[in-house]
Amino acid sequence: MLSKIFSIFGAFFLNQGKLHTMNILVFLIIIGILVAGGFLVGFIWSVKSGQYDDMYSPSVRVLFDEMKPEKKKIRLSLKK
Repeated sequence: MLSKIFSIFGAFFLNQGKLHTMNILVFLIIIGILVAGGFLVGFIWSVKSGQYDDMYSPSVRVLFDEMKPEKKKIRLSLKK
């Protein structure tokens, strides 16, 4: 089966023993698009399955005190 695939691609790239550059470029562009699509599908799957959820920070956040901002006292002086 693999030899049939190679013979089909071989007939596509070779014409009377001469290599056609444009055919190879088309082939490489198609392969590049397929690889990029595979990475995109893998990324979307990982986001939907929760691979990027942060499980560490909530457990550590309990250990630290909350820093409440100090309220500044405003003094109004009515001295003239």
